[in-house]
Amino acid sequence: MDIAGKPWTKRSLPKRILAIRLQATGDVVITLPYLQDLRNNLPALVQIDLLTRDETDPIPRNLILFNKIFSIKGKRNFKKQFIYTIFLLPTLLFRRYDIVIDLQNNKLSRLVRKTLNPSAWVEFDKDSPLPAGERNKRTIEAVGIGTNNLAKKLYLKSGLNAKEILISNGWDPKKNLVVLNPAGVFETRNWPIEYYASFAKLWLHEFPQTQFLIIGLPFIAQKAII
Repeated sequence: MDIAGKPWTKRSLPKRILAIRLQATGDVVITLPYLQDLRNNLPALVQIDLLTRDETDPIPRNLILFNKIFSIKGKRNFKKQFIYTIFLLPTLLFRRYDIVIDLQNNKLSRLVRKTLNPSAWVEFDKDSPLPAGERNKRTIEAVGIGTNNLAKKLYLKSGLNAKEILISNGWDPKKNLVVLNPAGVFETRNWPIEYYASFAKLWLHEFPQTQFLIIGLPFIAQKAII
């Protein structure tokens, strides 16, 4: 795995770190346990911010993990995303980041990183055959401020009760919960809905005390109904 970057070489710890993951929802969620482990291993004085898109920011915003979250608007229109990014750059520059951890590695994230010109930075290797989680781990470690692992727990902000939310949406607490995410933009990453239905039937045959939770963006709502 080839990770491009410039590691942190100073004896003191950084004051501010910016993590970037712009898309998609599942990919953003995958980064969270690794960024949580980074948070767990650093003093509270070290601030960790996140740059993402407004379409993917609801889950990060409901976690006690980041000091600040910046969201790029524009939905899936690159030109609009680019314009919003340009307007956001002065705010990011004012934060004076010591480290940028680019877990996206696309045109927008590279534009942000190069503009911020941090003392240390790393870029996610998009071409590696390793699983995404392992690549996140190795990318974070490559910046040079410690080892990184999968955090076992994420912390919700006060006032959020995940169990109550699930129950209010039809979950029976006596049943096990299986999460399905019928997303994926490309055909090679997008199972037909019939496959999910077949999987659910096979699973229920073996484990009848099960309910399924469908997650994703509003545009896949029809799949959940089916």
